[in-house]
Amino acid sequence: MEMRIAVDGSRADATALWDWLRAEPGLRGRVQLVDGPAEPGTMGHGTLELVVVLAATVVGPLSIALRTWLVQRTTKATVKVPGPAGPIEVTLIGTQVTEELLRDLIAGVLPVLPTSPDRAVAAEER
Repeated sequence: MEMRIAVDGSRADATALWDWLRAEPGLRGRVQLVDGPAEPGTMGHGTLELVVVLAATVVGPLSIALRTWLVQRTTKATVKVPGPAGPIEVTLIGTQVTEELLRDLIAGVLPVLPTSPDRAVAAEER
């Protein structure tokens, strides 16, 4: 299961967030930077997006790191998470984001993942 994050602003802003998240010990190896879909009617790549591979052990580190980055930058990011009826998009504004909101958002995507590390790996492989 994965979560996508698109940062409002330049490609450099997305790269800065990628550098920030991949420096977190609990997120190493779980964050990729990819080209998002191109806007309709345009050619080439779209904005850069971060793809985070989710597991129960990622909720805390991701919540803290993402909130800290957004508040320091006072910027916006759009988070796409899988939902039962399709992807859910949430726009996060730096100064209005709380860790609890992010934990709820991320944890809401992981209702079936157990917390023990050995089971989490098996659940991720589904």
